[in-house]
Amino acid sequence: DKNNVLPYTINYTLNVQWQPTSSVAITVGYAGNRGRHAVMPLPLNEPGIATPSNPIWGETSTYGFEVLNQNSMSDGYDYDPIAAEPWNTADGGNTDFRAPYVGYSPNAADFKSVGVSAYDALQTHVEKRLSHNFQVGGSYTWSHALDEQSDIGLFFTGDNPKNLRDSYASADFDRTHVFNGNFLVNLPRFTKEHSFASYVTNDWQLTGMGTLQSGQPYSLYEFYGAVGSVNFGNFPTLMNPILGIKDPAHPKTAITGNNGARRAVGGNYIPFIDPTQIAINYVAPGQMGVPVSTGTDPQDIYETAFNSGQRNIFRQGAQKRLDFSVRKLFHISERMAIQYDFNAFNITNTTSLDIPQDQAQIRQNDACSTSAAIAGNNCTPGNVFVNYGQIATSANPVDQQTAKSNLDQLPYSTGSGKGTQLPTTIPVGTGTCAAVYAISATTGCPNNAANFGSATNTIGGNRAFTMGVHFTY
Repeated sequence: DKNNVLPYTINYTLNVQWQPTSSVAITVGYAGNRGRHAVMPLPLNEPGIATPSNPIWGETSTYGFEVLNQNSMSDGYDYDPIAAEPWNTADGGNTDFRAPYVGYSPNAADFKSVGVSAYDALQTHVEKRLSHNFQVGGSYTWSHALDEQSDIGLFFTGDNPKNLRDSYASADFDRTHVFNGNFLVNLPRFTKEHSFASYVTNDWQLTGMGTLQSGQPYSLYEFYGAVGSVNFGNFPTLMNPILGIKDPAHPKTAITGNNGARRAVGGNYIPFIDPTQIAINYVAPGQMGVPVSTGTDPQDIYETAFNSGQRNIFRQGAQKRLDFSVRKLFHISERMAIQYDFNAFNITNTTSLDIPQDQAQIRQNDACSTSAAIAGNNCTPGNVFVNYGQIATSANPVDQQTAKSNLDQLPYSTGSGKGTQLPTTIPVGTGTCAAVYAISATTGCPNNAANFGSATNTIGGNRAFTMGVHFTY
């Protein structure tokens, strides 16, 4: 099977070294590799796109959510689905009937050796070897690592798994620029060897190491149907589909200008990513097999496709660190010595932020239009009887847009730019927040993913000090 061969890499390097003096060496080199047949967790039963000209197991339309007509209740109890969408299978809409292997979950995983990767780096290093009790070195690497997924894991974390090359982008561990510097100093002996004072003043050594590197790339994710519903319905459990933004060619337009690590007075999050810049890739009726309704039925304007080319378009801020050590050697005899170490890690106590919180449950379990909620029946707030993955609405275009707003709820935010904040609650009367849903003793409902876009973790540690004693003989 061409999809199940052993992974392999091809590595190549070329280095040139020059010594302008006996103690100084300069190295410039190139390092690269190409990876082939990397193992990736891919859904083996992804539903296809069914159309009248391309039926799949008798299905001639494509939908991952089922639209209901709020003005039609033939049994007097449940809303009737629109004529073109009679099914609401376990995975949503008619997805289970469009899968290659009917009866098996569309989310069944197959670990295939089909991934590719590449790495190219320009590496430079300057080193002054130990002479006159002093040594110093510095390195700079420019590199670019690309792949379609950076770890095996359990989930596919790219765009459409049927088009892997669309997920080919900077790897999760890519660091474009990396600077490293180090030094070592043997302090001179201040007093005569073997004198009493020499045990205190002599044999001291100072060392230090500093690092400055680019931050990690990352994507935004949503796996409740706001991405790829035509393929996987309402909950692709073995995928993390990439959530898009309005201007993917310029990802900085979705950045607020804050570092995402602070919270405002009162607890509001101050995010790095602006949630208002999120864009959902809706599929118009008549496209990708989504049916066009006739008569008094509403249109299915709620289906979504995968995004294209938006993997790892963001990058966290640069990370930096400086470590410092002081060592003292006590010579007991020619063969025995004791070394004392005092180490300061991250001596400047500089915080290196991890990537922001990058997931949000934007798509809700179900949705009713404003008019359906007012009419009551099965859409009364606090007493909704619409099944998971169903949308109840009328044929009125304005009313259908209210159902879309209730179905896909971005994290509620206030302000703009650096003034953007995400409150932990939504005021009653905003969106679907009704008094019946309000948190006890408050006037608001829980905000959807209130920490979205905020950095809540760090890489590395705070400033720390350690001491050690080593005996050698």
